[in-house]
Amino acid sequence: MSVKRLPDGRYKVRWRDSLGSNRGKTFPVGRLKEAREYERARLWDRDHGGDGFPNSNKTLLEVGLEFREKVIETKQPKTQTLYRWLWNSLIVDQLGPRPINRIKVGEIEDWLLELNTGDEAKRKAASLLSQVFKFAMKRDYCNANPASLADRPSAP
Repeated sequence: MSVKRLPDGRYKVRWRDSLGSNRGKTFPVGRLKEAREYERARLWDRDHGGDGFPNSNKTLLEVGLEFREKVIETKQPKTQTLYRWLWNSLIVDQLGPRPINRIKVGEIEDWLLELNTGDEAKRKAASLLSQVFKFAMKRDYCNANPASLADRPSAP
């Protein structure tokens, strides 16, 4: 990890995630202290079992509730109903209590295989889960979207 000053005066914190990819977060001019605090928080979390994210203790359930407030509520009523059904009946019971940054691709594939529903519902549930992971990445709760990499049932 490192904090570097960019030519335009901003600061950039750089690190490698658990998958080995280079990551970075930029801070505005004059926010060196904030950048260093972010770096320290990520180092502490990484050293204590997380993937280096200050918010890594968030469970999928907690992120899902936040996702519902910010995203699902803006969708059409039929979509809201579908997403709530998928979330409540297929996702939350098995994956909800797990920390979001510790869910891996293999676990999602196993979960999809164990679902006792049709292929269409499995595809839609995996798609919703991928949206939740994308939302979590934007909020720095995790650094990868394993749901987007997981094999899904093929469309007819």
